Parts: sequence; C-alpha cells; structure tokens
Amino acid sequence: MAGAEQLSMCPCVHPLSIRMNVNEWRSAAQLLKEGCSLLRFAAASPDPEELSKQVDLLGIDLRIVKGDKLQLRATIAGPKAQFTVTS
Repeated sequence: MAGAEQLSMCPCVHPLSIRMNVNEWRSAAQLLKEGCSLLRFAAASPDPEELSKQVDLLGIDLRIVKGDKLQLRATIAGPKAQFTVTS
C-alpha cells in the first residue's frame, strides 16, 4: 500500500475514492478487500460549534474538530501502515 504522502482524497469524485498514485483511484470497497479499515472520520473547521449546528440540522452524525480550515479527515489502518488522508 502507498504511503500517506501519496494518498489524497479526491474532492471532485465520490468521497470514498482514494488516489493511490497519479494514475490509480481505489474505492472504499476495494480497500476493505485489501485489509484496510476506517479508524476515524471527522470534519475540521475553524469554528467547530457553528459547523456542528449546521451538521445537526442535517441530521448527520459526524465528529467535528477544530482545525485551521474546513477539511475532511480520515484515518485508515492498512496491512502495512496507518495513515491519515485529508480533503
């Protein structure tokens, strides 16, 4: 599996597609078959209280954390390493 520096979430494709390298995208289903699991998924915001209010209005169960910018973060465990990818 590629290192964290080679992974990035694609903001324009299905949010569960992960770019493994320049020419390769994998779906979450493919990663599960390869022994990967999602350990943590969260949204970051400079104003987590305001984002939490908006998320609650939508009825979404999503962990919100403080961050420098709006961002989605996923921590994934694989057979060779654990890494975090961001939007």
